[in-house]
Amino acid sequence: KLKIMATQAAVFLVNLIGIEAVRAGSAINYPGGQLMVGDPCSGLRSLITFLALGALFTQFTNASALRRGTLFISTIPIALFSNFIRLAFLVLVGFIYGEKAATGFLHDSSGLLVFVLGFFGLVMVSKVLRCRLCAETI
Repeated sequence: KLKIMATQAAVFLVNLIGIEAVRAGSAINYPGGQLMVGDPCSGLRSLITFLALGALFTQFTNASALRRGTLFISTIPIALFSNFIRLAFLVLVGFIYGEKAATGFLHDSSGLLVFVLGFFGLVMVSKVLRCRLCAETI
């Protein structure tokens, strides 16, 4: 179900920027190509990793339990949204440069994009919640 949700979200994002894409199961069909969303691209691994990162991150903040809990729970939508952006990015690359460009090295290395976006999102949420990093714990 997570793979289907990620595929639907990526199609929605790609359609927002003007590329007509359609979901067919766990595949994204776009003019000139197709992106298959496999199980590893569903976002489950990112979600698990971000839950661990969020738990660690909250331990280094100086905030109330409610704010730290909110920060921790925010890792779920942050991880999912980061993965949606990655899939939409790969479709965009495939649309502009061809299906081959969106696979291989770029596909594998774009996993880093998930973590960069996700960490940035986590920092932004911590700023909104006014969670400060504890200098004495670092």
